[in-house]
Amino acid sequence: GGSDGDIHVFDVETGHLLATLPGHTQAVRALRYTPGGYALLSGSDDRRVHVHEINAGSSRGRSPSLVSSYDGHASFVLSLAASGDGRHFASGGGDRRINLWD
Repeated sequence: GGSDGDIHVFDVETGHLLATLPGHTQAVRALRYTPGGYALLSGSDDRRVHVHEINAGSSRGRSPSLVSSYDGHASFVLSLAASGDGRHFASGGGDRRINLWD
């Protein structure tokens, strides 16, 4: 995640850039893959959490894409965690709140 709000996804083995995911308007502070790696959660100084479809979209010949966005913090989003089944996630922010999302 970058200070420009973009997320860059790389192939670890080759070092090649696979995708650039725009969407946040401020610095990205937190990233977390859901179990199985089908989605990437991102949290930002813009106080939003985005959900990006990664593997499922790529396997269908589509580029990774933003599928949903959540607004619920009064300050920066600083941490993210996903449940084991990938259906729920939590976000922690500079507002001293932990939000649980379905």
